[in-house]
Amino acid sequence: MAGFFGKVSVMLKGKTDRAVDKMMSPEDQIRLFVEETNKQISTLQKAVAAAMADEKRLKMQLDDLIAKADSWEKKAMLALENDDEFLAKEALLKKEEFTDSAREVLKDWETQRDATVKLKQSLGKAKKQVEDSKRKYNLLAAQYKAAEAKKSVADRMGSTDASSPLAAMEALNEKVLAMEADAEAAVELMGDPSSDALEAKFAAMERDKKGDDALAALKAKMGR
Repeated sequence: MAGFFGKVSVMLKGKTDRAVDKMMSPEDQIRLFVEETNKQISTLQKAVAAAMADEKRLKMQLDDLIAKADSWEKKAMLALENDDEFLAKEALLKKEEFTDSAREVLKDWETQRDATVKLKQSLGKAKKQVEDSKRKYNLLAAQYKAAEAKKSVADRMGSTDASSPLAAMEALNEKVLAMEADAEAAVELMGDPSSDALEAKFAAMERDKKGDDALAALKAKMGR
């Protein structure tokens, strides 16, 4: 998606080059500009929708893990009430597994949520920039019709003047690229670090200790 507004300049430049050959009117140029920018806005809207779907999927996954952790704690309490400490310990270890998974998914969900917010902001700003560009474009068309044409349409489209349509689009492109960079930077934070080999060696011991600690905590909670 990066540089999607940059593509507008390329596409519009190619089409307006052909328009120059046919001496396209300012009204037709405006129509062409609106069509191309609306297509790019549609692309960004789809990206926002996809980000929102990912965020909702992660939230559902998080809620499911939390529910499973709670369920295993209740099972541990039931086992302890029936004086089966071994079964209670195993249930608590299962609870810890789901709790640990929930912590990781929570991080992913928070990161995705932030990325979605930034994408929504980018979409809103992009829409505003496009509307501003349309107004400027209409003004240029009116000025073009009012003034005696001394330059060709090619000169106007290739002009480096800040008020030209192409220059306005280039300025818009730079702003949107900056917003996209912020969103992509947030998304890059979503990766999980790889497991360290040394940690694996202690996994068995830590699992047993977790079970003992969890069992002791549950006993204290139940007054046993």
